[in-house]
Amino acid sequence: VFIDDGSGWALDERIEAPNAAFGDYFGFTVALSADGSELVASAWDEDGGSLGLGGDMTSNALIGSGAGYVFRADDVSGDWELVR
Repeated sequence: VFIDDGSGWALDERIEAPNAAFGDYFGFTVALSADGSELVASAWDEDGGSLGLGGDMTSNALIGSGAGYVFRADDVSGDWELVR
């Protein structure tokens, strides 16, 4: 995640999928909410364990099913946290 620190863009924080594996393509597509408080990152080739929200992130049963990860900036610290 990059921020404008007044003199240009600077790396603020690195976000990662909690179950990242080679070839998942995490971050291939990203979207940021209008107010900048939420970020969605895709992993279009993630081998997920279930369809829908709240799936088993430790399972790789569904080869190439893909996934989306929603991160939210903490109001106090500003750190990005995985919310689903």
